[in-house]
Amino acid sequence: MRKLVAVTSVFLVALGGATAMAAAPAEAYRAVNRPLQVVDESATYNPATGVVDFTLTFNQHPDFRTVDEQGRPATAFQYFIVGDDTAPDPERFDAIIRGVELQSKPRLLPIRYSSPPDPDPRSGGWGAIRATVPYELHGRVLTFSAPLDALSDHSIDGRFTYVLETYRFGALVETIVNESVVRA
Repeated sequence: MRKLVAVTSVFLVALGGATAMAAAPAEAYRAVNRPLQVVDESATYNPATGVVDFTLTFNQHPDFRTVDEQGRPATAFQYFIVGDDTAPDPERFDAIIRGVELQSKPRLLPIRYSSPPDPDPRSGGWGAIRATVPYELHGRVLTFSAPLDALSDHSIDGRFTYVLETYRFGALVETIVNESVVRA
């Protein structure tokens, strides 16, 4: 019976994919066959407001809604906000921003503690939610803003290191290490 279910699922997915591709524009077809990558990104701290503005520009329109049979989105991203680089993982991270959770609450992006693990299956094994912020997605550009204290327990001046990763159905596509900048 399991074999039949698997074959039926594959057939339905293939049939659905063929139908969608027949009706979809060329850009949607290319997105299915090309991994999500970051073309440009920034994290800018504004000392006047105490807020960090994030901007992510992708090589294509991200597909955060389509999931595979294991519930992993077609495209996802994740920020690791480094707090104490001398600490072991996961304690070295002050916050985790999981783009995989965009599908759970429309237009809201959770920011999590790195540990201890939250029992909520949506946590991905990371800690409890420390803040939730709105985001905007316009074509290939995703933006969101978060208070510094929702991101870091260590930064007092808005400077922090972060790791940004992109994924395709849960598989790592790329890793970017960068630092926030402070608006003058």
